[in-house]
Amino acid sequence: MRCPYPVLTTERTITEIPRLSPHGRWCRARILLPAVLFAAVILCTPILASRYLAAAHAIADQTRRNERLAAIASERATLIYRNVKAALAMLAAQDGEPCSAGRLALLRQVALDSDFVDEVKVVRDGYSACSSWGMAKRPSLLAAPGRPNADGIDVFAYRGPGLPEEGGWRVAFMKGQTVILVHPARYTDPFVNADLRLAIIGNDGTPLAALNAAASWPASLESPPGTRRVDGQLVTVLQDPYWKVVVARRQARLDKHAKQLSRRYLPAGYLLAGLCLVPVACVVRKRLSPERELAAGIRRREFKLQYQPVMDLRTRRCIGAEALVRWQRQDGTLLGPADFIGLVEASGQAQALTRLVIDEALSDMAALLRSAPSVHIAINLSPDDLASGLAIDYLHKAMAGLGLRNSQFWLEVTERSFIDLDRATATLEAAQSAGHRIALDDFGTGYSSLRYLRTLPLDVLKIDKSFVDPLDVAGVEARITAHIVRLALDLGLTLIAEGVERSGQEERLRYLGVHAGQGWLYARPMSARDFVAFYLAHADKDGLE
Repeated sequence: MRCPYPVLTTERTITEIPRLSPHGRWCRARILLPAVLFAAVILCTPILASRYLAAAHAIADQTRRNERLAAIASERATLIYRNVKAALAMLAAQDGEPCSAGRLALLRQVALDSDFVDEVKVVRDGYSACSSWGMAKRPSLLAAPGRPNADGIDVFAYRGPGLPEEGGWRVAFMKGQTVILVHPARYTDPFVNADLRLAIIGNDGTPLAALNAAASWPASLESPPGTRRVDGQLVTVLQDPYWKVVVARRQARLDKHAKQLSRRYLPAGYLLAGLCLVPVACVVRKRLSPERELAAGIRRREFKLQYQPVMDLRTRRCIGAEALVRWQRQDGTLLGPADFIGLVEASGQAQALTRLVIDEALSDMAALLRSAPSVHIAINLSPDDLASGLAIDYLHKAMAGLGLRNSQFWLEVTERSFIDLDRATATLEAAQSAGHRIALDDFGTGYSSLRYLRTLPLDVLKIDKSFVDPLDVAGVEARITAHIVRLALDLGLTLIAEGVERSGQEERLRYLGVHAGQGWLYARPMSARDFVAFYLAHADKDGLE
């Protein structure tokens, strides 16, 4: 056989596919029309793309700014807390009466020395008794919520009497009988000129400090950590062990920033439209490519087998067949191996096709092979099959339970299959040990034929058609064929001649000692049903069960 699977044809490029039928052209049109419409839409969207990118950029910029400001506010709050904590610890370590003259002086000193402390108070029975300002003229209620943190400090908003501003409050830190009050502005001083809303929230949900009326914005105060849109603003929440920092920017500022960026992104939008056409073109090309058609054909099992009989030259009885794959495409065209085998190998789909061939051969021939144990079916292996060895494992699993013998499946390889000779040899040795016969196809057409005869585990040698053609015509070529036959016979190999078309060739092959032949002299490749009928008409009756 001149072009068995997986021989690569030299007359066509590997991406060439014959002309499409009208149905095939309609299938391509169905792919192209949506692509053209999609490209038209993309060309009309640079303005939308620029606006989208500008908005995304503006949000990303503002998110980073919010997170940075929230981190600064958290560091400020931590600094205040450490200062207050140290002052409370120092006051707790002092002995003596809480409101003595010495203690009042110490309270005043703490308030004066700290950059953050506004006032220090001493509490008795829930009422303010004295402070860094002196003895309380009228004791006022000062009770903590009773939810101290891990340091034993209650942090809460104090709204008692005596504050300078109406409706104001102080951040109160209470431990034992001592309360330190901090003005909320100490938390927001670094941001006084910033266009933002800022709030420091206690663990009980009470606003401790606020800037630009953030404390009156309950939706933001309940937000979980992270950045999100709330009430038309971009809100960032940072959770600290003792409080939560909330930073917000108004949507109007975001829109202004996005508009400025949009003017910068509009040229990029047109560029983006052009770039989007590139993947569209690639997708269309891929879907229309031969590789895509091939993969779809394997998936849809469009590949079918034809069988060319192998005849015993002495008895003219059929002893087996070579399975030849054909591609029956959806548009009705039938492709032979020369049209697609190169593409199969180049696209890395050879092993998938081999598995399909095995499935088809078993489906077609299992019944015949059970009834005729002496008949064989030859399947061709690709370079990938030999390198991986997976095809042999797949064949054995597929044959399990069918009552077939390994010897009924011959494995054909060509010289092109030995890209990795060591791995190919290991695969063939394993297959031969399992009972398969190994055939070297198209012998004599490569550059290393004699080397392979010496190194490979071969059982069968198939003489290429180019050495069979001149046999019935005297010449140098006929003598070369005779030498090949004698060499193979000396090595104990079974000989099969390919491309036998004339009776003179058959007579000469028989005279030289060639065992079997295949070619148009006996039969052309045929369907499975036709081959079964052919075999029954030309079989050795003793080989049937």
